[in-house]
Amino acid sequence: MPIIGTVTTKAMTWQVTTGDKTEPYEMPSATYSVVAIDEINGKKTYITNIWHKEYKQVPLVIVDEIVEKYEPVILPDLGGKTGTTDIELINKAEEIEAKIEGKPKPEKLTPEEIRTRLTELREREEDPQLTMFSFGGGQDSFAILYSLIYNKEFRKKYAPNDFFIVMSDTGNEHPHTYQAVKEAEEICKKHNIHFKLITPDMGYHTTAWPDLKTNLKKNSSILSAAMLSKPCTPNLKINVVDKYMYHYMCELYGFEELDRKKSWEFYRDKFKTRARVLIGFAKDEETRAWNSVRNHQFLSAWKKETMQYTYPLVEEGINRQDAQDIIAKYHEYHTYNGKLTNVMPPSNCMICFYQSEQELLWLEHHHPEELNEWIEMEKAKFKETTDNIPNVRAQLEAETNLELKEKLIKRLKGMEKNYGVYGTMSLPRKLERAREKFGHWTIEQLNEYKMSHGHCIKSSF
Repeated sequence: MPIIGTVTTKAMTWQVTTGDKTEPYEMPSATYSVVAIDEINGKKTYITNIWHKEYKQVPLVIVDEIVEKYEPVILPDLGGKTGTTDIELINKAEEIEAKIEGKPKPEKLTPEEIRTRLTELREREEDPQLTMFSFGGGQDSFAILYSLIYNKEFRKKYAPNDFFIVMSDTGNEHPHTYQAVKEAEEICKKHNIHFKLITPDMGYHTTAWPDLKTNLKKNSSILSAAMLSKPCTPNLKINVVDKYMYHYMCELYGFEELDRKKSWEFYRDKFKTRARVLIGFAKDEETRAWNSVRNHQFLSAWKKETMQYTYPLVEEGINRQDAQDIIAKYHEYHTYNGKLTNVMPPSNCMICFYQSEQELLWLEHHHPEELNEWIEMEKAKFKETTDNIPNVRAQLEAETNLELKEKLIKRLKGMEKNYGVYGTMSLPRKLERAREKFGHWTIEQLNEYKMSHGHCIKSSF
């Protein structure tokens, strides 16, 4: 990760309670390298390059109120530099410096400006020899699929040569999504397009993350909207798809599977261009796409040099309604959730914390057993965390190493918050509130709402 500055914290004194005893704990001043500056919960926050394994790869963040001073790394002007990566083209020195304390924030890009910049980034590239479409099983994905098949200009622009489609199974998709994926497989077979649904038994998922619920239950954990890091997307989608893309690339071109870095560098040197990955973000998700591009600065150097990421629906200005219109033009009629239609519902995990209150009611009606299991998983997480707090306090009291003591204090503070699916609001309370606000809705209204909502729109990848 590129370091943009250093931050020095103030010397502070904490009051630590262990059992019945409260005593002061001195926290000395310390200096950390900073990779990003953001605003979290309304507070200016410095994100460091220190990652806590015990917090599932969440970076150490420092709020501005405990900062003694921040010193930026002065970056050179990147204008006119050749061979720059996407993020270097985006993050000009003046844009990064604008984040530094005391300087105004850069003007927020409009959706039109973002679309223009995404197009400029794509057009700077030579046509890729290989394009992979990361399929999600929902409406945006099917709109791209049908555009690649029936729109020659779209195909030439976004996947001019070899291309294939891949989807990673999280193990927690809706039944209507699995149904739609089978239909996509048949469509691709008919048009001689390689399509692969990667299931856990194929060896691309890790043993720690074979599927969503297995991981959460094993760790007495729950994914929460309050979490800074969302481990489900990288572990169940991005990393899995990356592994398969590497395998398929080697198989397609007859490369020896050495390791991903060497093989992808060999691909780049052979074809003199980067491979392309199509991402199914749509119009009205311009900021999400832009954040995704900016986040690519944290990729390993070899990956930035061998892969480019493109957002066709954003560039083309295709929103959710447009996607539905494209699907309706080509898709056969099927029965989804008891209704005959030629447009499948959106896709997302059944226990996704990004679901709205209306979607919780929809889940309660259509899949009450899934909702009840989710509630029990949250209860188990609450209990496991509460039961373990005394053990961590005992470790803290016995620990003499200053650095380890600091980690235990931070861990204990996180445990005492004991967030659920919706942060401080438990899932049953969230459901109760949903009933109060939308309990008068009919099943038809909930179904109609579900048809235009439901995909994971917060992830930056």
